[in-house]
Amino acid sequence: MSEREDALRQEIREARTGADRANAIKSQFLATMSHEIRTPMNGVLGMADLLAQTKLDERQYRFVANIQRSAHALLGIINDILDFSKIEAGKLELDVVDFDLRDAIEGAVELLADSAHRKGLELITSLPPGLHSAVVGDPGRLQQIVTNLVGNAIKFTSHGEVSIEVDSLRETADDITVICAVRDTGVGLPPEVRERVFDAFQQADGSATRKFGGSGLGLAIVKQLTAMMEGEVGVESIDGKGCTFWFSVRFRKADSSPAGSARFDMRSVPTADLGVRVLLAEDNPLNQELMFDLMEAWGCDVDLARNGLEAIEKFSRERYDIVLMDCQMPELDGYQATRRIRELETTREDHEVVPIIALTANAMEGDRERCIDAGMTDFVSKPFDHGRLRSVMVRCIGLPDSSAPAQASSA
Repeated sequence: MSEREDALRQEIREARTGADRANAIKSQFLATMSHEIRTPMNGVLGMADLLAQTKLDERQYRFVANIQRSAHALLGIINDILDFSKIEAGKLELDVVDFDLRDAIEGAVELLADSAHRKGLELITSLPPGLHSAVVGDPGRLQQIVTNLVGNAIKFTSHGEVSIEVDSLRETADDITVICAVRDTGVGLPPEVRERVFDAFQQADGSATRKFGGSGLGLAIVKQLTAMMEGEVGVESIDGKGCTFWFSVRFRKADSSPAGSARFDMRSVPTADLGVRVLLAEDNPLNQELMFDLMEAWGCDVDLARNGLEAIEKFSRERYDIVLMDCQMPELDGYQATRRIRELETTREDHEVVPIIALTANAMEGDRERCIDAGMTDFVSKPFDHGRLRSVMVRCIGLPDSSAPAQASSA
């Protein structure tokens, strides 16, 4: 082997090592920035939601609604960046659950109905009555694809309509490939940009970002997700006369539709007082205030621990029905505090296991598993939906839906 070949191989090894190091640094940076951004976002969204429930005049309510919309838009960009990073690193995995295809698609479109109606657009969903809708796959990622495409159609359409047409493309005894077309009467796409519209960070032109907003990641994520779901995506358009974005995805057939819908419905969350004692481990002052207001509204008695050591000390002296645990805290983090609490429980006569819910701004791949491995019962990422948190609390504590006060059950 020549010295030249040896030198070339060494250069390749060094380049690969450098690329791996750069990827590790990027992943750590994204994880850190995700946490640092999500923590204040939880306060902004949470306080805006609480403010919206107070007595406001029409002008004040409009201001609060604009804050909520802007905060959710920012959160959407954060989530897009994280999803794209996971896909790029090959760390995004699809769930495999039974779900109802019709419910999932209609639920995603329903969430965008207000946006369409505010612009005076007609939003039409069409699914054939005979479509096999009991399938196995990832309903959340399917809804993400639909939401991205329908949201884009609404954003780039100033008048007319947006229609969502779903049909079976191929079907066997075991699986079904579904095709969905999202048609709009918007600005359309010129021929030169159609090929690159699914590339990351791309917009139709430089002015589109300024006029319509967006990170340029939504369609790139759609392309990757459809490929992971054994499908493809494409676009047809006449400049100035609207677009038709279409995608196909393949699902295994399920024996029957699950009892529940793929949608999370706030109206299904119980409204009666929970009437339980809560240990809140949280170091951020704004999030402390938010949680106290929220727990008070739900009839809970809250005891605050500002770090992991305080949480352990209070848990050792008092009895609680549930623990809400932040993961990143000074003195001792939530993972270590949870392990110590689980050790304390083994020394008690009744050996009661108190539910511990992680309330964390960590949202990277593996964060949920890390919480469960530490001994936590469930995981809710910040910013969290109030109904989602309450639903998890009710399930973990074991209260009935009508929720009379009860003691904590074993996790």
